[in-house]
Amino acid sequence: MKRIKKIYIDKVDEKFNFENSLALGPWCFDGIKEIDEVFSFYKKKYFITINYNKNFLLLSRKKFYKKNIIFFSKCIKKQNKLKDIHLKVITKFISPWVLFIHDIFYIYLQYIKYLKKNFGNKKIVIIKYYKPINLKPNSFYEFYLNSHKLNYFSSLIFFLLKKNHSKQWKFKCENYELKEKKKFNFFVILVKKIKIFFENFFFPNVIEVYSMNFIQKLILSKLLKKS
Repeated sequence: MKRIKKIYIDKVDEKFNFENSLALGPWCFDGIKEIDEVFSFYKKKYFITINYNKNFLLLSRKKFYKKNIIFFSKCIKKQNKLKDIHLKVITKFISPWVLFIHDIFYIYLQYIKYLKKNFGNKKIVIIKYYKPINLKPNSFYEFYLNSHKLNYFSSLIFFLLKKNHSKQWKFKCENYELKEKKKFNFFVILVKKIKIFFENFFFPNVIEVYSMNFIQKLILSKLLKKS
């Protein structure tokens, strides 16, 4: 009798079998295997690798930007009560952020497409090791921060796969809490304190939600003062 294949999306466990298991990416072996060994797994196809089409990615970016830039600008304007700021000004500041959103979801969708294409009609068990988190952010900036985290990435993929999955698929969540390592670094803390001081001094009227750089915040602060 053929064993059901197991797909691990965030971390492998002691039941991971190289003959009948597959990891979503190299991060699944973090803290378990040495980096040299993980690199050898790439050649042996123990985890999924996505080959991106550069031309298709650029075209997808262009369509997404054209369709959503005004929508996001209006949301930012309303959320921050920028009544007297023209939309064109806001779009210039949030353009990199809008493209970032596209790239995040573009990556997510590539993994989902891969699983549907290769295992759509097969019996598999999709395993999430860590407990899923709340996917709905309270603000755009919170989404930006969360999108860099492994558990947000795997939680969203787990949710999307469950929402539109094959009848042959089963889902299992171990619900282990993800404990992030906190490293105390005096220099990093000092730089952060200095950065906050200068930001409060030069542009106290700017809310950081767009991941803007210093110059962009300074310009926006000047525009807000004139309004």
